Amino acid sequence: MQSLDFPASCEVESVPRIFVFVLLVVAVALPAMGQTLSLSASSLSTFPLTSDPTTTQTLTVTTNVGGFFLVIPQTTVCAYMTANMAGKPGNTGSIPDTSVQMNSTSIVTGSTNCGVATAYQIANHAGAFCFCGTKTYTDSVTVRIAGYPTTLEADTYTGTITLIATAQ
Repeated sequence: MQSLDFPASCEVESVPRIFVFVLLVVAVALPAMGQTLSLSASSLSTFPLTSDPTTTQTLTVTTNVGGFFLVIPQTTVCAYMTANMAGKPGNTGSIPDTSVQMNSTSIVTGSTNCGVATAYQIANHAGAFCFCGTKTYTDSVTVRIAGYPTTLEADTYTGTITLIATAQ
């Protein structure tokens, strides 16, 4: 398993409110010897919570599948959150994970993708014949926050989006 952390900080002032994701990238390794799977992503900047929905940002995900002679396996890339975006201790307000959208759809899907319940499927690349040894996929998805509470107090709100890739 390979992981890459994108640390971030944010602060929500009285007006405007700002939110930043802490983006954690996880790649699931392939079981076969010599085969590799790596995942990297661009970072997201702050989201000013001055409109609902917020303006969109583009998240670019690059997946490399390697160690194959002729057949590159089916490769799926997903994103999920396991908790709401929370403020500092003592603040009971939060931004629901269901308010985080990818391509205008909630990141919490209600279906199982990449082996994770409720994960949003960013891409599904069919298996391919390739004499290249390594296949690189680049996918882009828009991210925004929509339907968040309008009564949030000024605070720092953080959350984590986890990206995962599987190859079968």
